[in-house]
Amino acid sequence: MAISKINAATATDNTGMVLLNTTTISSSTASVIWNSTVITTTYSDYMTRIHSYEPVTDGSALSLYISVDNGSSFVSSNTQGQLYRRITDSGGNTGLEDFSENFVYMGGGLGNDDGEGASFIIDLIGITQATNKKYITYNNIGKEPTQAYMWNGGAMINTTSAINYVKLISSSGNITQGTFSLYGMNR
Repeated sequence: MAISKINAATATDNTGMVLLNTTTISSSTASVIWNSTVITTTYSDYMTRIHSYEPVTDGSALSLYISVDNGSSFVSSNTQGQLYRRITDSGGNTGLEDFSENFVYMGGGLGNDDGEGASFIIDLIGITQATNKKYITYNNIGKEPTQAYMWNGGAMINTTSAINYVKLISSSGNITQGTFSLYGMNR
């Protein structure tokens, strides 16, 4: 059945993404943090889009830390894994990495020269609900020092408490550049 008209009352209902914060980094910065002033129970799900992330230290990866007490401590033993695929060079390779850490490891070590770094989409699913496990999925594409890769991964966050704090850092050194946007996701 074809749609013949759009009802203006329902076309503007509370669906979609709502931009909550954008942080642009253009010089060495330790981290990007969203705390309980931005991450609230208004939304259960959040999405982060990161454009042109580049670490200060060559070969560093982006890491995501999660807290239920506004950054006083971080959730530990998060089960996670990722698939990767080299997208340059005809040889290509594919791999699976799985591990448990106090943070979510996003992709591989990225380059810090011009034209290197990465961009990400990160889904934070059900993070402000207090009765169930939380899940994170991510996709990113970037250039390591010698090759370009895409990574697809996810994590189960080891808490049933509501998350109210997210911190993104480089695994070594600071962040040189990038635009980090946080969206609340209406259901």
